[in-house]
Amino acid sequence: KPFKYFVNGKVFVFASELKAILTQRDYKKELDYVAIHHYLTLQYVPSPLTGFKGIRKLEPACYLLVDLRKGRINKRRYWRLDYSKKLKLSEEEWSEKIVSKLKESVKLRMMADVQLGAFLSGGIDSGAVVGLMSELSSKPVRTFSIGFKEAKYNETRYARIVAKRFETRHREFVVKPDAIEVLPVLVKHYEEPYADSSALPTYYLSKLTRKYVTVALTGDGGDEAFAGYPWYPVQRFSLWLEKFSNFNNFLISPLVRGLSPLVKSLFWQRVNLFSSTLSQNYKDRYVNYLSYFSRSMKDSMYTVKFKRKVWSERSGKYLADKFDQSRTLDRMDQTLYVDINSYLSDDLLVKVDMASMLTALECRSPFLDHEMLELAARIPFGLKLKWGGKGKYILKKSLTGLLPEGILFRAKMGFRLPVDKWFRGDLGIYGESILLKKGSFVQTIFKKEKIRYILSEHKKHEQLGYGRHLWALLMLELWYTNYFAGVK
Repeated sequence: KPFKYFVNGKVFVFASELKAILTQRDYKKELDYVAIHHYLTLQYVPSPLTGFKGIRKLEPACYLLVDLRKGRINKRRYWRLDYSKKLKLSEEEWSEKIVSKLKESVKLRMMADVQLGAFLSGGIDSGAVVGLMSELSSKPVRTFSIGFKEAKYNETRYARIVAKRFETRHREFVVKPDAIEVLPVLVKHYEEPYADSSALPTYYLSKLTRKYVTVALTGDGGDEAFAGYPWYPVQRFSLWLEKFSNFNNFLISPLVRGLSPLVKSLFWQRVNLFSSTLSQNYKDRYVNYLSYFSRSMKDSMYTVKFKRKVWSERSGKYLADKFDQSRTLDRMDQTLYVDINSYLSDDLLVKVDMASMLTALECRSPFLDHEMLELAARIPFGLKLKWGGKGKYILKKSLTGLLPEGILFRAKMGFRLPVDKWFRGDLGIYGESILLKKGSFVQTIFKKEKIRYILSEHKKHEQLGYGRHLWALLMLELWYTNYFAGVK
């Protein structure tokens, strides 16, 4: 849950909503440009920054000691995951432990005096939660899914398979491009610059779910605990390739760079990025691979004035620094630690919490039970990600028999809006009118001709995806308009 605060030596102001702090006369509203710099890298503002200068947010598993008489404020951490103490068990023993702990976690979160249900995406995490709920419940479980008309992004057909398997009372909702009218509402509610496009379908899913239940269980945390994201095999492969860095630097990387202007595709963008970062420190390489706006993009697109304000601040330093906080030498376990303490806590959980609270729905996540996460941290990484890219190996083995094979072993789709396609339609017209209008805030950060360029390139080349970049700029502009328009 959010804890935002402001301290200036005379007062300590805190609230669960940043908007409350803005009402206090002790705080003078001022924009934090460094926070914007990091937002453009990550799609969210990393803790403890908020986008408002002087207002901070408390990181998870931390508390504050405030002594205004002495003018001191100290932050202390009371809990963290430990990846250094691995258990040596057989795959069968691990499977038994994982299912037992997950079932216990689900049971604890089913304790309620109100109607409860579950988000069902069609993936293995939410599917496992629903399957275990059905074992623990004497009544059919209520399940809720969200989908899109675009088949590439629509997982509802898989959700139906799980719903049928466990005979749930299932409902679905389809998000259409005209849903952009709700964006100003979300921008105001999220309070900080926030560009995870799945916030929109999560809001609609929460709104649908709240019509029928008060509490919903989710599958959040499974990917971070069991290495389910596609960047984990990329990171592992890049660590292995470090031994061939000279070959890459003198042959592969120059070849890829030379071909990049000729090949217009998102895949080739990724190849170019991967190749160009192999010579970097693995922490920076990880950050750069996941960046929305890479440092090279920022270098060419930032205005001189904005670059002067933020360029000395290393982009993505908040993620890179977290590697050293993990207290483990295993670089893949370090990566899991970083995601749990950044992407999960500052993006995914914020998304669900804000969207659900806006609709008066309470969400609970069995995979995020602290004992569940502690158990997962003791599993050797090699059992989570097998060579060949088989992520969540031991979790999938644990759930064999509970979930259909078609669900367990299908490719991960991810939960996001089809923004690439939408920006070639009405959203593109709307976005262009916002971003290129005279006096827009984003034009103080990005050169206007560069904004016009990526809008144009996105329309011309279907294989070249600038949708997420445009979405980040659009959400930033809407946020600034809501909170800073008219502020001197």
